[in-house]
Amino acid sequence: MIKKYSFVAFCFISLLIIFTGCQTNDSNLEESPAQNRPNSENGITIKTEKEEYLTSVKTITLEIQNDNNEEQMTGVHFFLEKK
Repeated sequence: MIKKYSFVAFCFISLLIIFTGCQTNDSNLEESPAQNRPNSENGITIKTEKEEYLTSVKTITLEIQNDNNEEQMTGVHFFLEKK
């Protein structure tokens, strides 16, 4: 009988620890830095034809405009996020 109560107590404590560890604290959540990237910097502007696209769209056209008098080159890769 003592073994039975010990096992039940062990299971209860284990579940309590698991549930306590799985709780989220929403106050520590921050927006992803990739979502805050500017679409213009140093006279270079990058934009799409539309603000939002359906996930079924296969082609998205980007317009890159250089309003600066200097030739620009970059090794940075651009990416789009899909929700």
